[in-house]
Amino acid sequence: MDGRPIQSIHPPAPLHLPLIDFEALAAEEAEAEAQRFTENELRRPFDLTRLPLVRWTLLRLRACEHVLLHVEHHLVHDGWSFNVLLGELAALYRAFAAGRPSPLFEPEIQFADFAQRQRQWLKEGVAEDQLAYWRR
Repeated sequence: MDGRPIQSIHPPAPLHLPLIDFEALAAEEAEAEAQRFTENELRRPFDLTRLPLVRWTLLRLRACEHVLLHVEHHLVHDGWSFNVLLGELAALYRAFAAGRPSPLFEPEIQFADFAQRQRQWLKEGVAEDQLAYWRR
């Protein structure tokens, strides 16, 4: 507002996870089709005015072989956060495949809480010290 950034938190939305089934194809053909599909998805642009900025597709190559395709706009996270996502996804997969509940803890604070703390931190003058450091 008034030229300043604002935070807008959207309500949770259901995940759309289409299944593309290549199981009827020979193994090599299924893999080639999955590769073609993946390349096309990677080229498909995002509309930055509409959420989500992430697309998921489950590709079935054989009855017990699937590929989870995750395509996201680079605005969604930084590299560090993406590594956190991959680690959590792997932990969830291992747990659910073994019939166990989620091993993940609920975060102690939500992003809105973190953003509020950052705003308070900036008001306390710490930002000036940081800017001075980076200017030097």
